[in-house]
Amino acid sequence: MHLDAIGELFSKSWSLYVKRFKSLILIYLPPLALIIIGEVLQARQTIPALFVGSILMFLAIILSVAAGIALITAINKGTDFIESYQAGFKLFWAWIWIAILAELAMIGGFVMFIIPGIMLSIQLALAIYVLVLEDKHGMQALIQSREYVKGYWWAYFGRALLLCLVICVLMFVAYLPFALLLGKVAALIIYGIVLLCAVPFAMCYSYEIFDNFRRLKPNAGENAAKDKHEFLTVAMVFGAIGIVAGIILFFAALAFFPALILMDARYNLSSNTINSPYYNITRGYTETSTIGGTEWQPTSTSQ
Repeated sequence: MHLDAIGELFSKSWSLYVKRFKSLILIYLPPLALIIIGEVLQARQTIPALFVGSILMFLAIILSVAAGIALITAINKGTDFIESYQAGFKLFWAWIWIAILAELAMIGGFVMFIIPGIMLSIQLALAIYVLVLEDKHGMQALIQSREYVKGYWWAYFGRALLLCLVICVLMFVAYLPFALLLGKVAALIIYGIVLLCAVPFAMCYSYEIFDNFRRLKPNAGENAAKDKHEFLTVAMVFGAIGIVAGIILFFAALAFFPALILMDARYNLSSNTINSPYYNITRGYTETSTIGGTEWQPTSTSQ
């Protein structure tokens, strides 16, 4: 059994997207509007604008987490704006916890010679769908996501990569020409409109892939429950070690480099008259003030 062909996948995703278009656009509009307004304010480079823009960007991040869950809920059940966001905020912290665990595992995978990190980034990508559609929390959501992708890694990777490339091309076309012709603010608005349409479609696309996996692996939940998840646990441990090591190195660098610069400055001051080219040129001469300026006279030496 195979995943749906790419053409069929795009066709199903488009049909679902058109069917839910209005509700999906309304759901994604608030966080996107905050992002665009925040970017426009920060582009002004004034302290008040930067401050307000930063606050809006922070709120946009929080709202985007709830919006992601809300979009999946609306795609699956056809719920309206309010019902979808209620589900989004209900599962907000559950998704934050899953995301933390997933990031730990992926960081640990990259610490373990990079390739495991790449593999885990694909295997764990469906965890949010497992949370929203199957009500699996924490580690169980990650394990079940891996179970779905098992045996289909390359097929899923290819489909996900294709979608990313399509969206990246759209974003490039939407931003760069308008930025050159109309300026950054106009380009950001055009960019936002394209993103407003592209992200809900991407969610429909991912939903169709997940639904395809559920049809291919109806016993994935049972198999995931039997999984002892040793690899995920080891990856998370390595991830935690990597984060701690990174923090220690960061603060060590903050302490070391200023001290190194200070030592270098003291060395330069102490050796300036000896090691500088200026000293080598004037060595053996004495500076003498005259009416016309400064002259250098040979230093007399005792015989």
